[in-house]
Amino acid sequence: MELPQKVAASLVMMVAGLAPAATAEPPEKSGGKAVLTKPTIRPGTLKIDPSIAIPLTTARMTDFDPVADGFRFINTFKTVTGVFDVTTSGLCGGMVYAALDYWRAGKTIPRQDYTPVNGTTLQSYLYARNMTALEAHMDKWVELHMNPLGIRDDEFFRWGLQGTNGGRLEELREKIDAGQPVPLGLKSLSGDPGADHVVLAYGYDMGRYKGDLGEHKEDLKIFIYEPNYGARKVTMVPKPERNAWCNLERNRVGDEVCWRTWFVQQNYTPRNAPSVPDSPREIILDIKTGGDDLRGGNDNVHATVRLRGGGVVAANNLNQGNAGSTTPGKLSVFHCPRGRLQPMWNPSACAPLSAADGMATIGTSTYSLQTSVRMDARLPAATRLVNR
Repeated sequence: MELPQKVAASLVMMVAGLAPAATAEPPEKSGGKAVLTKPTIRPGTLKIDPSIAIPLTTARMTDFDPVADGFRFINTFKTVTGVFDVTTSGLCGGMVYAALDYWRAGKTIPRQDYTPVNGTTLQSYLYARNMTALEAHMDKWVELHMNPLGIRDDEFFRWGLQGTNGGRLEELREKIDAGQPVPLGLKSLSGDPGADHVVLAYGYDMGRYKGDLGEHKEDLKIFIYEPNYGARKVTMVPKPERNAWCNLERNRVGDEVCWRTWFVQQNYTPRNAPSVPDSPREIILDIKTGGDDLRGGNDNVHATVRLRGGGVVAANNLNQGNAGSTTPGKLSVFHCPRGRLQPMWNPSACAPLSAADGMATIGTSTYSLQTSVRMDARLPAATRLVNR
């Protein structure tokens, strides 16, 4: 029995060169009627035209998984890069480069879900990698900002769609097809360089799009690790009617996030990512004093940290008799084997805080502040955890 072409096409993923062939019983054995018996498998019976075969998926992926290989904390850094005194809205490039460093080295990425404090090992590494990402591609960023009155918006948008002749989509596909996640620079819709961004592409799906600037552009999907979203999967797609590239997923405040264009950051080179302790070793309490809050003498700041396990760490006269000022002070509280506070510049003598919950009390004779310190939940604004 000859199978219709459409039926044959629907079986292309199931048969792999073997076709079910139905046989008919003679009329004398079936009451005068020809009936089909149970099919048997005969090699080579079914011929499939490859032009009508529909694959299960057109997506191409690397082994990078944002859920497992991305940072759990969100990019909420504020920093001045030092390059033309540009203030960036975070360390997105540093987080992307660092995540890729850990992944390439086969090292587990730090699993903390709170933002690293300035000056710590991880924050310093992220800052350095952010500087590298910016400086290594400054020529690309400069070109993308040469767009007076938006006259090149359409041109810039189409750069991300060109899949031939060295186009950016072709560069992306070459990296992903080779199993290599690749950083992407994203140009914002505005002219503010501080609003530009860096993400990590770990896969793509062409759909019906051929990379030729022709039909079905809307089928294209780029799968990214987005530092502003945390450790989750995000999909970026073109919006031809708006000359924009937008994330399908909304950000943490429910807004749609879109970009003018993107480019592959070809100058990424791996670095040796630092090992960071899993448990915090330090609580930093920012104590703001001003006016006559501290007058010296007996009017001083005392701090007590009560750990869930029953331990108490305390220190008196943290200001050492000095009067208050309008400049915020900093207090570092360590849980140390000797059961007393240690200065911030000597963390090596301290053990990680072993409790998931504690209590910090700060007070003077003129005011008192008590704040709960939870290491497994959102911390008060004046409290930070530090992994050294």
